[in-house]
Amino acid sequence: MDIRIIVDGVKLNVRSGIIIIKDNKILLHKNDNKDNYCLPGGGVHFLESSEEAIIREIKEETGLDVKVDKCVSTIENMFENQGIKFHEIYFIYRGSFIDDIDTSKVIENIEGKPIKYGFVDLDKIDEYKILPVVTHDIIKNNTSHIINREMK
Repeated sequence: MDIRIIVDGVKLNVRSGIIIIKDNKILLHKNDNKDNYCLPGGGVHFLESSEEAIIREIKEETGLDVKVDKCVSTIENMFENQGIKFHEIYFIYRGSFIDDIDTSKVIENIEGKPIKYGFVDLDKIDEYKILPVVTHDIIKNNTSHIINREMK
């Protein structure tokens, strides 16, 4: 079970994401029902490390194995989505796939979710709406800790 609790109408959750770069391309995922992209990842379970979570999430969602190199950033992410306020602690790692991956192919979500994974050219990263918005800064500048407030 993911670490998620609601206190005074604010949802607290803990997530992990991974930056995978190969051939000057970065892996992003996109939900077919949304207009934004995200780093691949997901929720951290109770009594699971954020590193263990990213390895599990990628395996569950794609069937592929990743190697985690190091944690590169933590975001204290405060935002609102569909009328719900969130306070999210988001760990971002750098890593790679264990097996060789063709960066020209789309990776399907094997859980049946409307999510697809694909590599996009790092030189065109600014053309993509990636959430949270500070992700661009982390990818480009290796920013290690960010407090991100997107609430109105």
